[in-house]
Amino acid sequence: MKKIFTLLLISLSFASLAQIRISAVYPGGGNTGATYNRDYVELFNAGNATVSIDGWSIQYVSAAGTGVWASYVFPVGTSIAPGKYFLFASTTPGTNGVALPTPDFTGGIAMGASAGKVALVINATALSGGTACSSGTVVDVLGYGSTASCFEGTVLATAPTTAQCIKRANECIDNNVNSTDFAIATFSGSVVPRNSATAPNICINPTISANPDTISLSTTVGVTSASMIVTLSASNLIPTVGNLIIDLYPTLEISFDNTTFSPASSQLLPYTSGTITSTQIFVRTRSTTPQGASSPLLIFRGGGAYTDTVFIKSAVSQNF
Repeated sequence: MKKIFTLLLISLSFASLAQIRISAVYPGGGNTGATYNRDYVELFNAGNATVSIDGWSIQYVSAAGTGVWASYVFPVGTSIAPGKYFLFASTTPGTNGVALPTPDFTGGIAMGASAGKVALVINATALSGGTACSSGTVVDVLGYGSTASCFEGTVLATAPTTAQCIKRANECIDNNVNSTDFAIATFSGSVVPRNSATAPNICINPTISANPDTISLSTTVGVTSASMIVTLSASNLIPTVGNLIIDLYPTLEISFDNTTFSPASSQLLPYTSGTITSTQIFVRTRSTTPQGASSPLLIFRGGGAYTDTVFIKSAVSQNF
């Protein structure tokens, strides 16, 4: 059980880092017809807490590149506050285009104007390979153009012209689908490179809350335990109409009415208006659970929110 618990903590910790995401990429800087004289990658913090990104890296490789990715590591002390942006730009200005707002960090990046692969990585270790963006250290990735070999979703993001950037349609939403999360944007008064001096854009984040966060179930071999109630609430879910997913360990079963229980490993809880209000979930230990103590989990996920988990202390004794 210790290994399972450790892996769960890593998973939850990594989810909290996913609030940092790529919000825009401009790969045509300095080229003929360019709006700005440098390539840039813009990051955004969609969460409610400041996140340290020192030791993280922006990495890039060409669309068809299969070797080691170029890696540019953020220095110690680098962080992004809630709702704030971070501008990473190429070091040397090109011939064409105007100057960027002051970059927060610069590196030798030179992206392909029509296709390429950009990744935000939680360490300094360079990715390697054409599909390395699936690595567990990758927080976010953008594959753009018709030939990039690594991207989120099933369709690549469209390549911009040198007068356009690839901009996240809504910085507060990341569906992990490059083709729909990002759109081509022509620079104008509302579409400009943003840095740490830009006014914050505070997101109203989707949330899931399950209470209590720990429950105890006990029974004897061959007998279903008494049920316990977990109260589930959620708000600002995306999309506004959909389903939350409830994952449960094989020793558990749940019910929405305390009458009909299901042991299915994953079940759907429909919601409307992006909200779930104090819905009761009845959970119990199955009669087939073997003797002994265990620590199964009840996991709630979906709706764009961070996963919430209920830890269960389960004890099954022998009835002599």
